[in-house]
Amino acid sequence: MKTDSPLPAPGAPLEHYVSSAPFDLQSVEAMTAEQSKVFQASQLRLMWWKFRMHRLALVSGIFL
Repeated sequence: MKTDSPLPAPGAPLEHYVSSAPFDLQSVEAMTAEQSKVFQASQLRLMWWKFRMHRLALVSGIFL
């Protein structure tokens, strides 16, 4: 029984591709301005942003 498998025959070496292009980590890890703003924000600022998005919390805060 013969199957059309993408895997090599048992015992045969695996084919692989190695790129000769240089790898630039900074291009992969580059953050947008919005991501940079969030990652550099303090705990208090992160909590404030979450609080402002929560309408029930805002109404409760005004009520109190």
